[in-house]
Amino acid sequence: MFQAFKKLFVSDKENHKTDYEITDLEVGFVFDYNLESWTVSASYEYDWGEEDFSREYKITNGKSTMFLHVDDGDKLEIILNTKCKLRDLGQYYDQIITAKQEVNQLEFKGESYWMEERSPGYYNEIPSDEWTELISTTYYNELGDKVLTLEQWGEDEFELSSGILLKPFEISNILPAA
Repeated sequence: MFQAFKKLFVSDKENHKTDYEITDLEVGFVFDYNLESWTVSASYEYDWGEEDFSREYKITNGKSTMFLHVDDGDKLEIILNTKCKLRDLGQYYDQIITAKQEVNQLEFKGESYWMEERSPGYYNEIPSDEWTELISTTYYNELGDKVLTLEQWGEDEFELSSGILLKPFEISNILPAA
Protein backbone atom coordinates (compact mmCIF):
# COMPACT_ATOMS: atom_id res chain seq x y z
CA MET A 1 0.00 0.00 0.00
CA PHE A 2 2.82 2.38 0.90
CA GLN A 3 4.50 1.77 -2.49
CA ALA A 4 1.33 2.72 -4.37
CA PHE A 5 0.97 5.87 -2.26
CA LYS A 6 4.65 6.71 -2.77
CA LYS A 7 4.28 6.48 -6.59
CA LEU A 8 1.76 9.32 -6.49
CA PHE A 9 4.37 11.73 -5.16
CA VAL A 10 7.76 10.38 -6.21
CA SER A 11 8.97 11.05 -9.74
CA ASP A 12 9.67 7.96 -11.80
CA LYS A 13 12.09 8.91 -14.58
CA GLU A 14 11.03 5.94 -16.71
CA ASN A 15 7.44 7.23 -16.78
CA HIS A 16 8.55 10.76 -17.69
CA LYS A 17 10.69 10.10 -20.71
CA THR A 18 11.20 13.23 -22.80
CA ASP A 19 13.71 12.22 -25.45
CA TYR A 20 11.61 10.10 -27.80
CA GLU A 21 13.12 8.87 -31.05
CA ILE A 22 11.48 7.81 -34.29
CA THR A 23 11.89 4.16 -33.28
CA ASP A 24 9.68 4.84 -30.23
CA LEU A 25 6.58 5.83 -32.26
CA GLU A 26 3.24 4.30 -31.36
CA VAL A 27 -0.39 5.06 -32.15
CA GLY A 28 -1.33 8.44 -30.71
CA PHE A 29 2.18 9.90 -30.80
CA VAL A 30 2.57 13.37 -32.29
CA PHE A 31 5.64 14.77 -34.05
CA ASP A 32 6.71 17.64 -36.27
CA TYR A 33 7.77 17.28 -39.88
CA ASN A 34 8.18 20.08 -42.42
CA LEU A 35 6.70 22.72 -40.09
CA GLU A 36 3.51 20.70 -39.48
CA SER A 37 2.33 18.47 -36.65
CA TRP A 38 1.52 14.87 -37.53
CA THR A 39 -0.32 12.23 -35.50
CA VAL A 40 0.25 8.47 -35.71
CA SER A 41 -3.17 6.92 -36.36
CA ALA A 42 -2.17 3.29 -37.06
CA SER A 43 0.88 1.08 -36.74
CA TYR A 44 1.98 -1.86 -38.90
CA GLU A 45 4.80 -4.38 -38.65
CA TYR A 46 6.65 -6.20 -41.42
CA ASP A 47 8.56 -9.45 -40.89
CA TRP A 48 11.17 -9.98 -43.62
CA GLY A 49 12.56 -13.20 -42.11
CA GLU A 50 15.82 -13.90 -40.29
CA GLU A 51 14.86 -11.54 -37.41
CA ASP A 52 14.53 -8.58 -39.81
CA PHE A 53 11.53 -6.42 -38.91
CA SER A 54 10.40 -2.94 -39.93
CA ARG A 55 7.52 -0.68 -38.92
CA GLU A 56 5.18 1.56 -40.82
CA TYR A 57 2.93 4.25 -39.40
CA LYS A 58 -0.16 5.82 -40.89
CA ILE A 59 0.15 9.52 -40.12
CA THR A 60 -2.14 12.49 -40.59
CA ASN A 61 -1.88 16.25 -40.18
CA GLY A 62 -5.63 16.87 -40.46
CA LYS A 63 -5.44 17.55 -44.21
CA SER A 64 -3.29 14.73 -45.59
CA THR A 65 -2.59 11.11 -44.82
CA MET A 66 0.83 9.60 -45.44
CA PHE A 67 2.83 6.58 -44.37
CA LEU A 68 6.12 6.66 -42.48
CA HIS A 69 8.20 3.51 -42.95
CA VAL A 70 10.97 2.97 -40.38
CA ASP A 71 13.56 0.24 -40.87
CA ASP A 72 16.08 0.03 -38.05
CA GLY A 73 18.07 -2.88 -39.54
CA ASP A 74 21.73 -2.45 -40.51
CA LYS A 75 21.21 1.32 -40.64
CA LEU A 76 18.19 3.48 -39.92
CA GLU A 77 16.12 4.10 -43.06
CA ILE A 78 13.08 6.39 -42.93
CA ILE A 79 10.73 6.68 -45.90
CA LEU A 80 7.77 9.05 -46.07
CA ASN A 81 5.38 7.86 -48.76
CA THR A 82 1.93 8.23 -50.21
CA LYS A 83 -0.24 5.72 -52.01
CA CYS A 84 -0.39 6.10 -55.80
CA LYS A 85 -2.66 4.77 -58.50
CA LEU A 86 -1.32 1.73 -60.33
CA ARG A 87 -2.04 3.41 -63.65
CA ASP A 88 0.70 5.92 -62.69
CA LEU A 89 3.09 3.14 -63.76
CA GLY A 90 2.15 4.02 -67.33
CA GLN A 91 3.66 1.64 -69.89
CA TYR A 92 4.96 -0.65 -67.12
CA TYR A 93 1.49 -1.44 -65.80
CA ASP A 94 0.88 -4.30 -68.26
CA GLN A 95 4.34 -5.79 -67.77
CA ILE A 96 4.23 -5.75 -63.97
CA ILE A 97 0.55 -6.17 -63.12
CA THR A 98 -0.91 -8.11 -66.06
CA ALA A 99 2.04 -10.20 -67.28
CA LYS A 100 3.67 -10.38 -63.80
CA GLN A 101 7.09 -9.66 -65.28
CA GLU A 102 9.91 -8.38 -63.13
CA VAL A 103 11.03 -4.94 -64.31
CA ASN A 104 14.54 -3.82 -63.28
CA GLN A 105 14.21 -0.21 -64.44
CA LEU A 106 11.15 1.96 -64.90
CA GLU A 107 10.09 5.54 -65.47
CA PHE A 108 7.73 7.16 -62.98
CA LYS A 109 6.52 10.74 -63.40
CA GLY A 110 9.46 11.60 -65.64
CA GLU A 111 12.19 10.06 -63.49
CA SER A 112 14.10 6.77 -63.80
CA TYR A 113 14.03 4.24 -60.97
CA TRP A 114 16.04 1.03 -60.55
CA MET A 115 15.05 -2.07 -58.62
CA GLU A 116 16.99 -2.35 -55.38
CA GLU A 117 15.37 -5.41 -53.86
CA ARG A 118 12.44 -7.79 -54.03
CA SER A 119 11.49 -9.03 -50.57
CA PRO A 120 8.95 -11.64 -49.60
CA GLY A 121 7.59 -11.08 -46.11
CA TYR A 122 4.62 -10.84 -43.78
CA TYR A 123 2.51 -7.87 -42.71
CA ASN A 124 0.59 -7.31 -39.49
CA GLU A 125 -1.57 -4.42 -38.28
CA ILE A 126 -0.66 -3.86 -34.64
CA PRO A 127 -2.05 -4.97 -32.15
CA SER A 128 -3.52 -7.83 -34.20
CA ASP A 129 -1.53 -11.01 -34.60
CA GLU A 130 -2.92 -11.93 -38.03
CA TRP A 131 -0.05 -11.95 -40.51
CA THR A 132 -0.59 -11.59 -44.26
CA GLU A 133 1.95 -12.66 -46.86
CA LEU A 134 3.25 -10.11 -49.37
CA ILE A 135 6.06 -9.42 -51.82
CA SER A 136 7.57 -5.93 -51.74
CA THR A 137 9.65 -4.60 -54.63
CA THR A 138 11.63 -1.43 -53.96
CA TYR A 139 12.96 0.96 -56.61
CA TYR A 140 15.24 3.98 -56.03
CA ASN A 141 15.94 6.95 -58.28
CA GLU A 142 19.49 7.74 -59.40
CA LEU A 143 20.20 10.05 -56.44
CA GLY A 144 18.78 7.51 -53.99
CA ASP A 145 16.52 10.08 -52.37
CA LYS A 146 13.20 8.92 -53.88
CA VAL A 147 11.59 5.51 -53.55
CA LEU A 148 8.86 3.54 -55.32
CA THR A 149 7.43 0.54 -53.53
CA LEU A 150 5.23 -2.01 -55.26
CA GLU A 151 3.55 -4.48 -52.92
CA GLN A 152 1.87 -7.63 -54.15
CA TRP A 153 -0.80 -9.17 -51.93
CA GLY A 154 -1.86 -12.62 -53.08
CA GLU A 155 -2.01 -13.35 -56.79
CA ASP A 156 -3.74 -10.25 -58.18
CA GLU A 157 -3.75 -7.41 -55.64
CA PHE A 158 -1.09 -4.69 -55.93
CA GLU A 159 -0.38 -1.38 -54.18
CA LEU A 160 2.01 1.32 -55.33
CA SER A 161 3.52 4.04 -53.18
CA SER A 162 5.94 6.85 -53.91
CA GLY A 163 8.15 8.40 -51.28
CA ILE A 164 11.23 10.24 -50.17
CA LEU A 165 14.01 9.25 -47.81
CA LEU A 166 14.20 11.32 -44.64
CA LYS A 167 17.02 11.92 -42.21
CA PRO A 168 16.21 11.34 -38.51
CA PHE A 169 16.56 15.04 -37.65
CA GLU A 170 13.71 15.90 -40.05
CA ILE A 171 11.28 14.33 -37.56
CA SER A 172 11.29 16.35 -34.33
CA ASN A 173 9.36 17.09 -31.13
CA ILE A 174 8.14 13.51 -30.76
CA LEU A 175 5.59 13.25 -27.95
CA PRO A 176 3.46 10.35 -26.71
CA ALA A 177 -0.33 10.37 -26.71
CA ALA A 178 -1.78 12.76 -24.14
